[in-house]
Amino acid sequence: MLAIFRPKILCLVPGLAPAWLYGNPVALLELLAFTLVFNTLLIATWVWPLWGPAWIVWGGWFFCFIFWLVSAIHAWWRLPKWLGTTPKIPKRDFFVEAQREYLCGNWFDAEALIAKRLAECPDDVEAALLLAGILRRTNRLQQCSACLLQIRLRESATHWLLEIEREQELLRRQLEIEPMEEEEDLPAS
Repeated sequence: MLAIFRPKILCLVPGLAPAWLYGNPVALLELLAFTLVFNTLLIATWVWPLWGPAWIVWGGWFFCFIFWLVSAIHAWWRLPKWLGTTPKIPKRDFFVEAQREYLCGNWFDAEALIAKRLAECPDDVEAALLLAGILRRTNRLQQCSACLLQIRLRESATHWLLEIEREQELLRRQLEIEPMEEEEDLPAS
C-alpha cells in the first residue's frame, strides 16, 4: 500500500483523474467507455481471437493506445488545476481583522483590510463576498453589483452560490427602496 497518495498515478487511466479529483461526470463516462473498449479488445485478442477480423482488433488496439496516450498527456497537464494549488497562508490574517471591523460598523477600515487580503489571495471568495457586503452597505451599489458578478464567474464560487444569491437579493431590495425614497423627498406640486 502506498504510504503517500500519488495523484499522478491517476493520469494513467483515461478519465480517472478528473472523475476522482474534480468530480466530472463526463470524465466518468470517458472512464467507462475506455474500460469497455479495452476489455472488449482483451477478450477479442486472447479469449475469442476469431470473434472478428484481425484488422479490426488491431485497429482497435491502435485507437485504444492513441486514446490512452492523449488522455494521459491531457490529465498530466491538467492535474495541477484539478488538485488545486495550495493556498498561500498570509503572515497577517487581514480577513479576520476585516470581519471584526465590519461587525463594528467601520466599513472603510474593513474595506481597506479586505483589499489587502484580496491582493494576497485574489481567489478568496469569502473575502470578495465581504467586500460586496461592504460596498452594498456604503451605498456603492454599482460596484457591489460588479463585484458580485465577478464572484459568480469564479470557478471556486460554486460552494458560495447561496450566499451570492442572498447578497444579490439584498442589493435588489436596496435598489428598489432608493428610488422610492427619492420620490418621497421631492416636494409635492
